[in-house]
Amino acid sequence: MDPLDQRLTDAGTSWRRTQPEPPDLDGLLRTMEMRPSGRLQPRLVFVFATGALLLGALAFASGGGGLFRGVQNTVPVATSTPAPTPSQGPSTPEPTAQPSPAERATTLIDGYEAALVAGKWQTAFEMLAPASPTRGMGLDAYAAERAPYYDSVGGRYTLGAPTQDVPDWATYAPLIEGADVSRAYLIEVDYPALSGNNAGYEQFVVGPDASGTWWVWPVR
Repeated sequence: MDPLDQRLTDAGTSWRRTQPEPPDLDGLLRTMEMRPSGRLQPRLVFVFATGALLLGALAFASGGGGLFRGVQNTVPVATSTPAPTPSQGPSTPEPTAQPSPAERATTLIDGYEAALVAGKWQTAFEMLAPASPTRGMGLDAYAAERAPYYDSVGGRYTLGAPTQDVPDWATYAPLIEGADVSRAYLIEVDYPALSGNNAGYEQFVVGPDASGTWWVWPVR
Protein backbone atom coordinates (compact mmCIF):
# COMPACT_ATOMS: atom_id res chain seq x y z
CA MET A 1 0.00 0.00 0.00
CA ASP A 2 1.22 3.52 -0.78
CA PRO A 3 2.49 5.31 2.37
CA LEU A 4 -0.03 8.14 1.90
CA ASP A 5 -2.93 5.69 1.53
CA GLN A 6 -1.73 3.84 4.62
CA ARG A 7 -1.58 7.13 6.54
CA LEU A 8 -5.12 8.06 5.49
CA THR A 9 -6.42 4.59 6.40
CA ASP A 10 -4.78 4.68 9.84
CA ALA A 11 -6.06 8.20 10.45
CA GLY A 12 -9.61 7.22 9.55
CA THR A 13 -9.46 4.16 11.79
CA SER A 14 -8.13 6.23 14.69
CA TRP A 15 -10.77 8.90 14.18
CA ARG A 16 -13.61 6.37 14.06
CA ARG A 17 -12.49 4.89 17.36
CA THR A 18 -12.90 8.25 19.06
CA GLN A 19 -16.37 8.91 17.65
CA PRO A 20 -19.65 7.88 19.29
CA GLU A 21 -21.43 4.86 17.91
CA PRO A 22 -22.79 5.75 14.44
CA PRO A 23 -26.52 5.76 13.97
CA ASP A 24 -28.25 2.55 12.86
CA LEU A 25 -28.51 3.27 9.17
CA ASP A 26 -30.39 0.01 8.50
CA GLY A 27 -33.01 0.85 11.08
CA LEU A 28 -33.17 4.42 9.72
CA LEU A 29 -33.75 3.11 6.21
CA ARG A 30 -36.42 0.70 7.35
CA THR A 31 -38.22 3.42 9.23
CA MET A 32 -38.12 5.73 6.22
CA GLU A 33 -39.39 2.98 3.92
CA MET A 34 -42.36 2.55 6.18
CA ARG A 35 -43.32 6.19 5.77
CA PRO A 36 -45.61 6.95 2.84
CA SER A 37 -43.75 10.12 1.92
CA GLY A 38 -40.34 11.39 3.02
CA ARG A 39 -38.27 14.39 2.14
CA LEU A 40 -35.08 12.42 1.57
CA GLN A 41 -34.65 9.32 -0.51
CA PRO A 42 -32.76 6.45 1.20
CA ARG A 43 -29.96 6.64 -1.40
CA LEU A 44 -29.36 10.32 -0.69
CA VAL A 45 -29.17 9.75 3.05
CA PHE A 46 -26.61 7.00 2.55
CA VAL A 47 -24.48 9.20 0.30
CA PHE A 48 -24.61 12.08 2.79
CA ALA A 49 -23.54 9.90 5.71
CA THR A 50 -20.70 8.32 3.77
CA GLY A 51 -19.41 11.74 2.65
CA ALA A 52 -19.46 13.02 6.23
CA LEU A 53 -17.33 10.09 7.39
CA LEU A 54 -14.81 10.62 4.58
CA LEU A 55 -14.45 14.35 5.23
CA GLY A 56 -13.89 13.71 8.92
CA ALA A 57 -11.15 11.17 8.19
CA LEU A 58 -9.37 13.52 5.80
CA ALA A 59 -9.57 16.42 8.23
CA PHE A 60 -7.98 14.35 10.98
CA ALA A 61 -5.24 13.03 8.69
CA SER A 62 -4.25 16.57 7.64
CA GLY A 63 -3.60 17.68 11.21
CA GLY A 64 -6.95 19.02 12.29
CA GLY A 65 -8.50 21.16 9.64
CA GLY A 66 -5.50 21.42 7.36
CA LEU A 67 -7.69 21.15 4.25
CA PHE A 68 -9.48 24.35 5.18
CA ARG A 69 -6.39 26.41 5.85
CA GLY A 70 -5.17 28.95 3.38
CA VAL A 71 -2.11 28.06 1.33
CA GLN A 72 0.99 29.44 3.02
CA ASN A 73 3.72 31.01 0.97
CA THR A 74 6.94 29.20 1.75
CA VAL A 75 9.04 30.99 -0.88
CA PRO A 76 11.55 33.28 0.88
CA VAL A 77 11.15 36.94 0.00
CA ALA A 78 14.37 38.55 -1.13
CA THR A 79 15.11 41.82 0.61
CA SER A 80 17.40 44.39 -0.86
CA THR A 81 20.20 45.68 1.30
CA PRO A 82 21.46 49.16 0.41
CA ALA A 83 25.07 49.16 -0.71
CA PRO A 84 27.39 50.59 1.94
CA THR A 85 28.46 54.13 1.30
CA PRO A 86 32.25 54.39 1.15
CA SER A 87 33.58 56.46 3.99
CA GLN A 88 35.15 59.70 3.00
CA GLY A 89 38.04 60.98 5.00
CA PRO A 90 38.85 64.65 5.46
CA SER A 91 39.75 66.31 2.21
CA THR A 92 43.35 67.40 1.81
CA PRO A 93 43.65 71.00 0.61
CA GLU A 94 45.49 71.52 -2.63
CA PRO A 95 48.97 72.92 -2.06
CA THR A 96 49.18 76.60 -2.92
CA ALA A 97 51.64 77.34 -5.70
CA GLN A 98 54.47 79.54 -4.50
CA PRO A 99 55.49 82.50 -6.68
CA SER A 100 58.77 82.20 -8.51
CA PRO A 101 61.64 84.50 -7.46
CA ALA A 102 61.08 86.62 -10.60
CA GLU A 103 57.37 86.99 -9.74
CA ARG A 104 58.25 87.91 -6.19
CA ALA A 105 60.66 90.61 -7.39
CA THR A 106 58.00 92.03 -9.75
CA THR A 107 55.38 92.09 -6.98
CA LEU A 108 57.72 93.91 -4.61
CA ILE A 109 58.72 96.67 -7.06
CA ASP A 110 55.08 97.07 -8.15
CA GLY A 111 54.09 97.68 -4.52
CA TYR A 112 56.94 100.15 -4.12
CA GLU A 113 55.90 102.18 -7.17
CA ALA A 114 52.21 102.08 -6.22
CA ALA A 115 53.05 103.54 -2.80
CA LEU A 116 55.08 106.39 -4.38
CA VAL A 117 52.33 107.24 -6.90
CA ALA A 118 49.83 107.36 -4.02
CA GLY A 119 52.14 109.61 -1.95
CA LYS A 120 52.61 106.95 0.76
CA TRP A 121 56.21 107.89 1.47
CA GLN A 122 56.51 105.95 4.74
CA THR A 123 55.33 102.73 3.08
CA ALA A 124 57.75 103.09 0.17
CA PHE A 125 60.62 104.12 2.46
CA GLU A 126 60.28 100.95 4.58
CA MET A 127 60.61 98.79 1.46
CA LEU A 128 64.12 100.12 0.77
CA ALA A 129 67.08 97.98 1.82
CA PRO A 130 68.56 99.14 5.15
CA ALA A 131 72.04 99.53 3.60
CA SER A 132 70.76 101.47 0.56
CA PRO A 133 72.14 105.05 0.34
CA THR A 134 68.62 106.22 -0.60
CA ARG A 135 67.28 105.01 2.75
CA GLY A 136 70.31 106.47 4.47
CA MET A 137 69.08 109.99 3.59
CA GLY A 138 66.18 109.63 6.06
CA LEU A 139 62.42 109.71 5.57
CA ASP A 140 61.95 113.48 5.45
CA ALA A 141 64.64 114.09 2.83
CA TYR A 142 63.41 111.07 0.85
CA ALA A 143 59.80 112.34 0.82
CA ALA A 144 60.87 115.87 -0.13
CA GLU A 145 62.88 114.60 -3.10
CA ARG A 146 60.30 112.05 -4.33
CA ALA A 147 57.17 114.20 -4.04
CA PRO A 148 57.82 116.61 -6.97
CA TYR A 149 59.12 113.81 -9.18
CA TYR A 150 56.06 111.62 -8.72
CA ASP A 151 53.78 114.57 -9.28
CA SER A 152 55.31 114.79 -12.75
CA VAL A 153 54.74 111.13 -13.65
CA GLY A 154 50.97 111.62 -13.58
CA GLY A 155 50.32 108.39 -11.65
CA ARG A 156 51.52 106.16 -14.47
CA TYR A 157 54.38 103.69 -14.61
CA THR A 158 55.29 100.57 -16.57
CA LEU A 159 57.30 97.69 -15.14
CA GLY A 160 59.94 96.01 -17.29
CA ALA A 161 60.69 92.29 -17.14
CA PRO A 162 62.98 91.25 -14.27
CA THR A 163 66.38 90.02 -15.45
CA GLN A 164 69.50 88.49 -14.00
CA ASP A 165 71.41 89.04 -17.21
CA VAL A 166 73.77 91.62 -15.71
CA PRO A 167 77.33 91.71 -17.10
CA ASP A 168 78.86 92.91 -13.84
CA TRP A 169 76.97 93.45 -10.61
CA ALA A 170 79.94 95.39 -9.31
CA THR A 171 78.82 98.21 -11.64
CA TYR A 172 76.09 99.02 -9.10
CA ALA A 173 78.29 98.90 -6.00
CA PRO A 174 78.04 100.39 -3.40
CA LEU A 175 74.35 101.09 -4.23
CA ILE A 176 73.42 97.44 -3.72
CA GLU A 177 75.34 96.76 -0.55
CA GLY A 178 73.88 93.74 1.29
CA ALA A 179 72.13 92.27 -1.77
CA ASP A 180 72.47 88.58 -2.56
CA VAL A 181 73.28 89.14 -6.24
CA SER A 182 73.02 85.42 -7.01
CA ARG A 183 69.28 85.74 -6.42
CA ALA A 184 68.71 89.40 -7.28
CA TYR A 185 66.93 90.88 -10.34
CA LEU A 186 67.42 94.14 -12.21
CA ILE A 187 64.09 95.79 -13.09
CA GLU A 188 63.52 98.97 -15.12
CA VAL A 189 60.46 101.15 -14.52
CA ASP A 190 59.31 103.54 -17.26
CA TYR A 191 57.13 106.64 -16.77
CA PRO A 192 55.11 107.37 -19.94
CA ALA A 193 54.45 111.00 -18.94
CA LEU A 194 58.20 111.67 -18.98
CA SER A 195 59.10 109.65 -22.06
CA GLY A 196 61.60 111.26 -24.43
CA ASN A 197 63.89 112.66 -21.76
CA ASN A 198 66.53 111.27 -19.45
CA ALA A 199 64.19 111.35 -16.43
CA GLY A 200 61.67 109.00 -18.05
CA TYR A 201 62.84 105.82 -16.33
CA GLU A 202 64.53 104.43 -13.20
CA GLN A 203 66.25 101.15 -12.39
CA PHE A 204 66.10 99.01 -9.25
CA VAL A 205 67.80 95.88 -7.96
CA VAL A 206 65.25 93.71 -6.17
CA GLY A 207 66.21 90.61 -4.21
CA PRO A 208 66.99 89.13 -0.80
CA ASP A 209 69.79 89.96 1.58
CA ALA A 210 71.86 87.39 3.43
CA SER A 211 68.97 86.71 5.87
CA GLY A 212 66.55 85.99 3.01
CA THR A 213 64.52 89.20 3.45
CA TRP A 214 63.60 90.88 0.16
CA TRP A 215 64.32 94.59 -0.41
CA VAL A 216 64.46 97.31 -3.06
CA TRP A 217 67.76 99.00 -3.98
CA PRO A 218 67.44 102.09 -6.25
CA VAL A 219 70.42 102.11 -8.68
CA ARG A 220 69.41 104.93 -11.08
